[in-house]
Amino acid sequence: MIEPGDEEWVGDVADTLEPRQIVESANQFTGRIWSVRTDTVNFDGQLIERDILLHLGAVAVIALDDQDRVLLIRQYR
Repeated sequence: MIEPGDEEWVGDVADTLEPRQIVESANQFTGRIWSVRTDTVNFDGQLIERDILLHLGAVAVIALDDQDRVLLIRQYR
């Protein structure tokens, strides 16, 4: 999330297939269905953190609104 005073990105955005070094990995949550871990990654000399949602056999996207809220819908499957 960009905060006031943060530098904004200027330039082209493109996917790269270059592997990035994971400096640290920490489990944040382990549940029956999914788990969350935080990886600290060396990205061209800058350390950044990425939260990773682990779930076998599914795809998930979590979108945040302007107030950093997430809408969850409970469905029986």
